[in-house]
Amino acid sequence: MTRTNSGKSPVGVVLVLAAVVVLGIAAYVKFAPADEIPREEETLVDGSVTLVIPTYDEKLDFSSEPVKVPEGVDQTVFAVNLFLDQLDVVPSDAVAEKIELNNGIASVYFSSEFRRSYGTEDEQILVNGLLVTLGQFPEIEFAKFYAGGRPLETFGNIDLTDPLPVIRRPDLDVDD
Repeated sequence: MTRTNSGKSPVGVVLVLAAVVVLGIAAYVKFAPADEIPREEETLVDGSVTLVIPTYDEKLDFSSEPVKVPEGVDQTVFAVNLFLDQLDVVPSDAVAEKIELNNGIASVYFSSEFRRSYGTEDEQILVNGLLVTLGQFPEIEFAKFYAGGRPLETFGNIDLTDPLPVIRRPDLDVDD
């Protein structure tokens, strides 16, 4: 029995298969829904935020109220600065300048005036209030704090070396 050559070379078959694979990948990238393509950095949209208000009745707690975010303003930075504005222990020039979100970790960059000493009760209100404030944003899972461009490693008695988990308080959610 004699074999006949069908006219197809193995190299030609491999080239055709490679072209099909490349075209398939190109089609997926072009037509895949945007929410299925992972993004390293996320940008939050304008809207309303929850102003977290510390209350103290034998123990620290928080209440809330809705606040409209001005158009074009980053809502996370706005929410953090709203929280800071109500605290007498934070200097008025100590503000959040920017917040970068990467893989669920919000890096909060404060002005250098934020780096100062706070009392034990004040540091609890400040750190827990910041974590509750950031916890209203579902894409934020952890927070890392910086002041004057340098990482804050401690805040009084609170270790800030590793990112802290945000505090989710569904009872404080405000409907838009």
